[in-house]
Amino acid sequence: MELAGDRVPESFVEATGAAIRAGAELDGLLELLAIQMLDALETAGIPSMLLKGPALGRALYGKPGRRPAADVDLLVRAEDLNAAVVVAGRLGYRDTELYRPGERLPLLHRRLVHRQPGLPVLELHWRVHWYEQLFSREMLLRSRPGGIIGTRAAPSDELTGLLLFYARDGFVDLRLACDVGAWWDALGAQLPPRAVAEQIARYPRLERVLVAATEVGDSVVGVPSVELLGEHQKLERRVRLATALANPDAEGDLTQHQSDALLIDLLLTPPGGQRANIKRQLLTPSGTQPGQRSPQRYGPWAAINHGLRLLRRYTLGLLRVAREQIASRHYRVTSRP
Repeated sequence: MELAGDRVPESFVEATGAAIRAGAELDGLLELLAIQMLDALETAGIPSMLLKGPALGRALYGKPGRRPAADVDLLVRAEDLNAAVVVAGRLGYRDTELYRPGERLPLLHRRLVHRQPGLPVLELHWRVHWYEQLFSREMLLRSRPGGIIGTRAAPSDELTGLLLFYARDGFVDLRLACDVGAWWDALGAQLPPRAVAEQIARYPRLERVLVAATEVGDSVVGVPSVELLGEHQKLERRVRLATALANPDAEGDLTQHQSDALLIDLLLTPPGGQRANIKRQLLTPSGTQPGQRSPQRYGPWAAINHGLRLLRRYTLGLLRVAREQIASRHYRVTSRP
């Protein structure tokens, strides 16, 4: 609206204003619930930190309502996850899935709903990406007071988290890309040179995903990958293919977006993790992304059918990349003087 001035249709101005007002109202509710939960966890002696949400939106965009959010995401240590669920239960939240004592950790989080219908979902994370276990824990331990709500991650950790969220969602549309770009505009000057490369040195299992997310962030919103990774970062073939699958225009339907995210996930899996990745994807219910809920074990025929559907969707995503690359080469050839 600022760039286009008087050329913006009045209907667009009204719709934008309505969306911001609605977003600001929801942000207020989410912040109240987050403060309540953070205070309860602190009283119980459980370290925690708010992930994403309206606090990040205000930090990056200056005002509420600019960044869509729908639930409350909190990070706790793995060993505190069950105790945090108990604390949330005292505030009216219940787990939608049954967990037995001693059962292994969920892929990413425990998803809790409130007994009062209509209130936002609470997601208690013990990590932010299924390739890592140490980064999220150390990000929480390194966080310090100074956020709008609770503690805030150190700058390098916060940017790393945003890049991991962007990759985990399959580089689709512009919402998470804009978070990365807005973060760089606001805080990029605070980072040391090659900040992402330093994170990769600390957490080598995140190398492929962080390199891919930084490269996509460069191409989509102009975050300088050379400053974050260094000048001599070599891209593996699988990383190049994952970046080519980025879909900032959100072309295709939701099922294809989810399948592209699964293919990107497979391509960026750390060395030695492919078997576990394929198992996780085959055990993930159709129509959800890995980590969205605990794996549901299929029977053999259902797993085979699910795998065939995945392969078909993988093929469609790869064909889209091939068409775009052919069109790009054709444009370069025909546009030469």
